[in-house]
Amino acid sequence: MEKIVLEELLTVLGKTFDDTLIVDDVLGPYFIIHYKDGGWGVMKTRRDSNNNLKYRVVGYPSTFAGCLDTVASAEQNEEGKIYESIQSYISNWKEICFKIRNVYKDWNIKDVK
Repeated sequence: MEKIVLEELLTVLGKTFDDTLIVDDVLGPYFIIHYKDGGWGVMKTRRDSNNNLKYRVVGYPSTFAGCLDTVASAEQNEEGKIYESIQSYISNWKEICFKIRNVYKDWNIKDVK
């Protein structure tokens, strides 16, 4: 999983970008935007055939906690991922949730609007 380089992402977002940007290694190729108007967005980065950084919208959750859930769900259900049992699906889900939701559990993040 490639780490997002902040300077490169800011260049791709453009000079007029002035919303809140949340980038963290625990999110992997995903990042979160909190728009000035109060909305949230979850995006995923990728490289095109020329190795240029691009991003696409994953979703627009209504809360910060919803953004974390969206990232976890997107990671769990990546295209082409195969689980050979219900147990392996559940185990992977627990691992992802632990990584994303529990990394900052001492902060008691519930539902930031």
